[in-house]
This record gives sequence, structure tokens and C-alpha cells, in this order.
Amino acid sequence: MGMYVQEVGPAKAPTIVLLHGAGVGGWMWRDTMAALSEVHLLIPDMPEHGKSQDAGTFSVAGTVRLVADLIAERAHGGKAFIAGLSLGAQVTVALLGSRPDVVLGAFASGTLVRPVTGVGLVNAMIPLYMPMRNARWLVRANMKALEIPDEFESDVARETAALTTASYRRMTVENVAFRVPPGLGSVTCPVLITVGEREMKVMKESARDLVAAAPSACAFIVAGHGHNWPVQDPGLYAQVVRAWMANGPLPDKLRPL
Repeated sequence: MGMYVQEVGPAKAPTIVLLHGAGVGGWMWRDTMAALSEVHLLIPDMPEHGKSQDAGTFSVAGTVRLVADLIAERAHGGKAFIAGLSLGAQVTVALLGSRPDVVLGAFASGTLVRPVTGVGLVNAMIPLYMPMRNARWLVRANMKALEIPDEFESDVARETAALTTASYRRMTVENVAFRVPPGLGSVTCPVLITVGEREMKVMKESARDLVAAAPSACAFIVAGHGHNWPVQDPGLYAQVVRAWMANGPLPDKLRPL
């Protein structure tokens, strides 16, 4: 079974593939979809997320293949702009490095490519977290920590209930093991890298690593925002997407890293 994909907008308009973060689904782009009604959007639920629970196990490499096939089959002209957040940003960057032939431009936000500490502690806490993960107070506490708006509570609760210990570990391993992929040095399409001003230092360092690896890339800080700024401020995200696609000036809230 393949990935579940939402498809909206004019079929002959330029195509954008939006890739969500870990532990959520394509539903996180709901408000962005409304703000970008003039473009052709393909919004998959990546494996083990959303309505793609039966699409196989998640891996960055495997998802890259699925997204490349999706673009070839359903994007206008067989090429698309790719935009992703967090885990989806890692898939975006990996796709750019391995299949630049299907990419018109890439926009990656919050892309970890460096080692982080504390992963062992996270893995040790998973058996304690899983039995109580569906408690509403814990769901809401996680949403608050991740700065996910209240309107998504039912979506987060549903996603949390579907989470398994194996999928949690798998996503964590894939996320922290990701590094700058080979192939970025030959990329010529426009590449936009963003990081929230309030994100960890390692995320800003990761953004610099990506710019150093991809000659066509530029990096910007999103003033006043954290990791999940595309969900918090879909209007700003839509403005950035339009400017990036048109190679125009970015909104004032973005400043060079």
C-alpha cells in the first residue's frame, strides 16, 4: 500500500510537495493549504504517519523513493518544488541530493544534520512514556512544548494513539542519524534553508552546514519563532513559499543567518 496523499489546487499550476514533521501528518499543513490555493499541492502522509500507517516502515531513504515516484506520477511536468519541516526537511534534503532531476526548488526548515546529545535518555524514557501517551494532559503538554496550536488537538491525539514503540524508536534513530547527504554540491536549483530564531544552536549550525554543502542554498532565521513556525504562522509560511518560488524578496521576518 502506498502513501496517502492529499491533492488540491489547479492541476496545471506549479506543484509543491509539502512534507510534515515526525509524529504528525499531512494535516499539519491544513491552514497552509488554504493560504496557497493558487498552486497545485501534493501533501503525503509519510509511512507510519497519519493515514499511511500501512505504507511500510519509515526511513528517510525509503520515503525519498516514494516522494520521487509521487512527483513523477502526479506533479505538473514531472517536477515539483519540495518543502519540508523537521523530519520532512531531512527527506527534502535527501531527495535534493539523490534525485535533483525531479526537484524545481527545495525549502527545508528545521533540518538537523549534526549529532545531538540526550538520545540515549529519550530511548530509555520511551517504555515509560508509551503506556500513558494518550492521557489528555500529556498530549496537551507535548503540544505546548512543541508550540502546536490548540486547533490540532484531536489530530495530535489520533497520531499519538497510533504511535508504537517500534515506530517511535525508528523515527528517533532516523532523525538523529541524518547527515548532510552527498550530491548537494552539484545542485543548481534554488534552495532555501530556514531555522526558527528560538531553535537550538545545533539547528542553526546544521543550517550553516547545508549552505556550505549546496552552492545554490541560502539560509535565514525566522525572527521570534521556534521549530514549528510553519504550523504556528501559516500565513507567513505561505508568503515565504510564494517568494521562494518566484525568486523574490522574502518577508521582513526572515533575516540572513
